[in-house]
Amino acid sequence: CYEKKHPASIDCHTKVAEAYLLLGMYLQCIEHASQALLYANDLGIKEHVRNLCLILGKACTHIKDFSKAHYYLNIVYQFNIKEVGEDNLINIPIIQSIIDTFVAESRLDEAIEMVNKLLTIITINNDGYTIIDIIDHYLLLAKLYMKLEKYEELINTLDYILNKTNNSPLNI
Repeated sequence: CYEKKHPASIDCHTKVAEAYLLLGMYLQCIEHASQALLYANDLGIKEHVRNLCLILGKACTHIKDFSKAHYYLNIVYQFNIKEVGEDNLINIPIIQSIIDTFVAESRLDEAIEMVNKLLTIITINNDGYTIIDIIDHYLLLAKLYMKLEKYEELINTLDYILNKTNNSPLNI
């Protein structure tokens, strides 16, 4: 990778960071993503900043540096809200990362809030999501309710899933 503040250097460090993230080499991921973020901030390239903060948030979640994970993920989420609004589908990946972080921290009530927010966004937009995608989110919700021993909510969620699948054109 180039060692100068140049868009090509940002792209190179970003691709290397993404590869390390996929390989589970989180410290190396953070190193490259941080370098690219420094360059992107200096050059004022917002789209790179958003992507790099998402990468950093995911990597920090994996190394259990939850305060940094929330810091980076919140940057992306707040940026998206300003740019496209709270109920835009572009927020789905960031909300999923926030959910993953809350689950990793055992902050399950907050994870449930975010799953519900995600389901609201999908319902509002109803674009490009299959019944299987939606059911996956409800199954996550059911697992969280089970871990919290919220059995009434668990049963209601499972009933909802059964009704959705029985009424689905896929008839799962």
